[in-house]
Amino acid sequence: MRALLVAGLATSFIIAANVVASGQQPAPPPGAAPPAAAPPAGALPKGAAQGRRLACRADGQARGLRGPELQNYVSVCVEEARLACTKDAAAQNLRGPARRDFMAKCLSGA
Repeated sequence: MRALLVAGLATSFIIAANVVASGQQPAPPPGAAPPAAAPPAGALPKGAAQGRRLACRADGQARGLRGPELQNYVSVCVEEARLACTKDAAAQNLRGPARRDFMAKCLSGA
């Protein structure tokens, strides 16, 4: 009986080690609802960052930038806008949903 218990535990550890090594999640039990994918902390609605990105792209094109120079300009422009909005949110001491809503509005340019 002891040998069976030890063999069962050893098998469980081997399976768990393989799951961890492969980076996969163990399969949920049958009939269980799949877990909802939670957005990352501080995630903004897609439209907020996209609106700023489009505005930065239009500004870069108006300056005559093309190719990699335009891509670099847009990246820097979006990050500068995000930093400015983050500083404003910190100055107003916003937290949680209020901060998220403020950031979305700020980045959308409204």
